[in-house]
Amino acid sequence: TLVCTVPGLRGHDAQLLVACEITDRQQLERATLEDLAPRIEAYARSSAGQRVLRDGAPPDRAEIARWIQAATTPAVAA
Repeated sequence: TLVCTVPGLRGHDAQLLVACEITDRQQLERATLEDLAPRIEAYARSSAGQRVLRDGAPPDRAEIARWIQAATTPAVAA
């Protein structure tokens, strides 16, 4: 659902968010960077987070801030 409702969000981004209990666009829109970034960073360091990232780099705070900003702009229905 997140990938379909938050513009530019990728599948593994959504997996990280869901693991941190952000399951819909409204929750992401209400999130603060100060709260969400440490949760994402901690999960990304875990073995489960490493599997989601598939050896990729974890998102930085700027990327997490973009997710929150994008949540304020709903995706256009196809």
